[in-house]
Amino acid sequence: YIVTPVVHVSALRELSDDQLVVFWRTALDLLKSEGINRYQSMILNHGKYMNHAHLHLKINVPSEPFNHSKTHWPSQRQSQWNKLLHFNRPTPYAINKKYIGHNRVFVMGINHHRCSLDSIRDQFQYRFGPVDDIDTWKDPELLIVTFRDKESAVKCLHEGYGTEVCGFFPKFSWAKNNK
Repeated sequence: YIVTPVVHVSALRELSDDQLVVFWRTALDLLKSEGINRYQSMILNHGKYMNHAHLHLKINVPSEPFNHSKTHWPSQRQSQWNKLLHFNRPTPYAINKKYIGHNRVFVMGINHHRCSLDSIRDQFQYRFGPVDDIDTWKDPELLIVTFRDKESAVKCLHEGYGTEVCGFFPKFSWAKNNK
């Protein structure tokens, strides 16, 4: 979920005390109205951070309560959500054509110090297909998964968004094959 003031606000310091209370109350009321009683994080962005020149609050919730919340949405909202899921995401055909022969995927956002590489490998194999290798890359939350075949890598990239792995919600991108 994203909460942002109706009027343009570049930074938190521009809000009065009363407006701050309304801003945070709105975030909590949103979660309550959606039937969500827990969240993973609230990230406050403002100014020019991440190229968004306005104040906004990102609320990350676990997939289980979010998916339960979606079952109560009106059909029009569910339809809009389904359209957004496929907006600007390459189709498997486009991915296949662009990355012929690639079977390696960068995985960002899983801290392997809190979840073993074997557990991560098992979950990737179960969800996307056979994994030949999984290794860390430069920081504890960046992994490279080498799938046995390109089709499994494509499935990971196409279907992996929003997938919970070891309690994390990772992001995926292609990694160049260096073999």
